[in-house]
Amino acid sequence: MAFGTSVVALRIALVELSPTTAALLRVGTAALAFALLGRSVRSRFPRGRRAAVDVVVAGVLNIGLPLLLFSYALQGISSGMLGVLLALSPTVTATLARVLLPDEPISRARVAGLALGLGGLLVLILTRATGLQTADGAVGVISQLLAVAGIVSSAFGSVYSRRRLAEFDNTATTAGQTAVGFVLIAVVAASQPSEIDVSAVSVRAWAAVLYSGLAGSLLGYWLRFRTIQRHGPVSASFANYVEPLVSTGLGAVLLGGIRMPSKQAGAMLILAGVATVTFGGARQRWVVPPATR
Repeated sequence: MAFGTSVVALRIALVELSPTTAALLRVGTAALAFALLGRSVRSRFPRGRRAAVDVVVAGVLNIGLPLLLFSYALQGISSGMLGVLLALSPTVTATLARVLLPDEPISRARVAGLALGLGGLLVLILTRATGLQTADGAVGVISQLLAVAGIVSSAFGSVYSRRRLAEFDNTATTAGQTAVGFVLIAVVAASQPSEIDVSAVSVRAWAAVLYSGLAGSLLGYWLRFRTIQRHGPVSASFANYVEPLVSTGLGAVLLGGIRMPSKQAGAMLILAGVATVTFGGARQRWVVPPATR
């Protein structure tokens, strides 16, 4: 729910803000909230160079890069379409986990689910479905590919976090990753100074970006990384199953998204892949050997 509603909020903010500015304000809100916790977070932060490097890598893969890619993607596709694409996350994560973590088995159900999900994605790309009432088809395709790149980055980050950060305090590592994401996005924003202009931003847009930061980045990332620690990246990615329902429904109410036959067909294939993975034995016990440090 947190991620689904925050996607819609981010789409609202992007009406008045550039992608880099919206992403910067969103993650900055979460970083500020963690900073207010002060000493309690710093005292639990992982010690050592290796741990610091792990936090940086995870922060780039989990927060900085995906948030930038999703923000740019929402310029060409609706929040509902992004929610549909995010439903691919469990299948992508399961596949990467099998490749990168030998102790996570891959079943025929996962292979079938991945094939169905990719088939649905292909339908969306070939038909240039965007979910927007007025949109450039070519821009829509690029936006879809940006969204998929963000999903892949997040999946790599989830597996990496489980492998390298599972033994550390979740609040401290989430705060560290949020700070890294903020720095990365700030660097990108600084290279585009003309896009950073909040002088004429409405109260509605400010409320949207603040909600997106608190619900999607602060609460959403904390819950996600906690689930990764306790149950593994595949189980954590299951939360993306509800993304299409929340973002499509709420987006239709607040943003006026439209129904497109190709979008519905692609969404059905993606959700069929999700169901195949879920009910085909994807919920298996996660056993990962401790990381070598």
